[in-house]
Amino acid sequence: MAAGYGFVCIDDHGDFIYAEAKGLGIATNYIAEKMVIAGAAEWALQNNKLDLRIKSDSKADVSACKSEKLPWFVQVRWSRIKELIRSIVIVHSLREVNFSADSMANKGAGLERGATMSYTTKPAFIHALESPEDVYYRFC
Repeated sequence: MAAGYGFVCIDDHGDFIYAEAKGLGIATNYIAEKMVIAGAAEWALQNNKLDLRIKSDSKADVSACKSEKLPWFVQVRWSRIKELIRSIVIVHSLREVNFSADSMANKGAGLERGATMSYTTKPAFIHALESPEDVYYRFC
């Protein structure tokens, strides 16, 4: 199945900074979830953003990054990121509360392997950004 990833960067006031979607080709969601955290952190490094708060909808990935028990294909990248980032906090966020990143990931899944879409202004298909002040509810 075609896979991709996407992330959205916002500042500490909730304002849009950058968004990216990338096609991974044939891959599992396991691989996509590992690649998106590394990809977002590497973008931050390249853009001199050294204090990070990463939200992931994968509890397993949050745990893996915190414990540094990562698969071989991201171990070296993650070690380098940790060396260069001043501070990094990784938290779990429900997919329903991470809707802008989910929109970008869906765009990434539609791209060919290696293709990238990037935005320096909020894309029209992202109707709203998550707000730290808003309370979100999930009903099961």
